[in-house]
Amino acid sequence: MESTKLARLFDRVRTSGNIYQNTKDRLREIGISLGYLPIREYFTRGILSPGQLSKIDEVWKFGDEVVAAFLIKSKYQDLDKIENIQQINKLQRFSAKKKFVVNVSKITGEAQFNEVGFFHPEAQALENEIRPTFIVLVKSRKHGKICLACLDENRRWIRPIKPGGFGETDVLMDNGKPIRLFDVVNLKLDTPCPIRHHGKT
Repeated sequence: MESTKLARLFDRVRTSGNIYQNTKDRLREIGISLGYLPIREYFTRGILSPGQLSKIDEVWKFGDEVVAAFLIKSKYQDLDKIENIQQINKLQRFSAKKKFVVNVSKITGEAQFNEVGFFHPEAQALENEIRPTFIVLVKSRKHGKICLACLDENRRWIRPIKPGGFGETDVLMDNGKPIRLFDVVNLKLDTPCPIRHHGKT
């Protein structure tokens, strides 16, 4: 089960509607055609932290054995890169013969199957990035964009910003749900940029 073969079988999905759902449907079709039993939204306990449930978007089983596991991410570019260390950690600790992060293009509907093994070279690079923990205490809208204000681990107010402002897709968590008040999140920040009316950003 090679990445390139899976990408050929996948071909492309419709980018209109729910691309995440369209991708799961295509993976199911491929799994059945290869003689496997596809299971959607497979939950397992304790692979990230004791007692915590984790979801694998799709698994293929043959008898009692999980032969493949897939996590899905839709992206505009860099389909050959995994930018979420939690996805890597989740798959590394999950028991399956083959494990993939499936990056699907929001533009073309094509997919890149990025295999995750016991050691993944991007994992260390991602671990080295500064991703502090925040609790979201303010979420508001201004000029059609979303504004966030958070407290960091040292109880300092932080207001993340980006050029052009945050849109709806910029404030989605790893599970695809929008950030809500009192969520605890990890954010990758670049450079502190204090501006008028805001002490921190």
